[in-house]
Order: sequence, then C-alpha cells, then structure tokens
Amino acid sequence: MSDQGVELVTYNFDYEGSAWLQSKGYYALLTGSVKNNSEKNFGSVWLQFDVFDGSGNRLGTVRPNTMVGTPAIQSLGPGETWSFTFEISRYAGRARSARVLEIEARE
Repeated sequence: MSDQGVELVTYNFDYEGSAWLQSKGYYALLTGSVKNNSEKNFGSVWLQFDVFDGSGNRLGTVRPNTMVGTPAIQSLGPGETWSFTFEISRYAGRARSARVLEIEARE
C-alpha cells in the first residue's frame, strides 16, 4: 500500500503473548518501516491500521502517532526510510493482528 510514492515496506504486530512486551507493560506493538519512493519532501505521513481479535473480528481502527493529533512521521524526504514502533493499548488483551488500512502523505 502506498500514497504519493510513500509505501509501507514492512510491518509486524506483536501482542501481549510476548514476555518482553509484558515486562515493559505494553499490550501490543506495531513495528515496521515506511519509504518515500518519490522526489517529494513530505511534512507529515499518517498511518492507519485495522485491528482484529483472535477470531478475525475487527475490533476497530488505530492511527498511531507520536502525540495525540500529530502525524506518525513529521518529515520524510525523497528516498528516505523511517522505522517505527508504536504501542497499541486501545484494545488491551484482545488485539491479535493488524492490517494496514491507509497511508496518507502530505507535503
């Protein structure tokens, strides 16, 4: 999935079954990387994921950010790759997988 040449290269969803996550007090983590394959310089990039339970039922949507109301990525130049790690606590104990829903890149 991509928007204006910005693509999600990789992502992984790790839920509370991980001993490391439990030791840090996290419920689930989304990790991955985004790459700008265009010649544009983007001032913000937003990511949005659907979250599912263990039976595959959609629990809802999360839009990870660094702070409420701010984009996940605040600057992404041409050819740059940005790696991310986001804590997902909204669906504590129920979330078991996630799928990218949208990438929104703004100049």
